[in-house]
Amino acid sequence: MSEFISGNAGIIKKEDIVFLEILEPNPFFLKDEYKIYATTYTLDKGERKVLLESRKKYKEIEKEFNRIKKEVENTVKKKICWKPKEQETYYYVGISGDVIEDKWDETTTDYAFFITGNCFKTKGKATKHITEILNIYGVKNNAKQTKI
Repeated sequence: MSEFISGNAGIIKKEDIVFLEILEPNPFFLKDEYKIYATTYTLDKGERKVLLESRKKYKEIEKEFNRIKKEVENTVKKKICWKPKEQETYYYVGISGDVIEDKWDETTTDYAFFITGNCFKTKGKATKHITEILNIYGVKNNAKQTKI
């Protein structure tokens, strides 16, 4: 299975996808179709919305959506092992190297931390990964690390 998927904006990495959605046809446009959009997030390009597929019939788009969703979930599961539940507390490493506490609200930002491996159940686990996360972001670790 490829780590990439094609869309109207070219080829994107599945691991960059933070949200998938089906949009219904616009009733004012007779030839409009059901569409699958992926919201992606990367550090260099930020957030983008990419059209992946369009079909006339809902059954067809639903089948394609489920296939894409499964592929993306399998890619993310290989990379990440823990995802908070809604309103659950999690910790991430900020760009300055500080460990920050937040609540999971199903936002694009939450998913951006999740897919980059920067989503931890405890402050201690986040602290252990400061250098690794800053390397992912391309930032030199100048933070002072203290044992908890």
